[in-house]
Amino acid sequence: MSCLPEQYRSILYLREFESFSYSEIQEALDLSENQVKVTLHRARKKLTQLADEHWREKHD
Repeated sequence: MSCLPEQYRSILYLREFESFSYSEIQEALDLSENQVKVTLHRARKKLTQLADEHWREKHD
């Protein structure tokens, strides 16, 4: 996760490791609920992309 931008790391950490709800993340990061959902989606997408790239490098 260290390859992700700080905002993505923070929101993923709160959701996946601390089990924060959307409203808890919203309060903690001072974001709207929609911003939380969009940022989580983008963060997961970026993490998947980075994992795929890393896997391809290791297996080519």
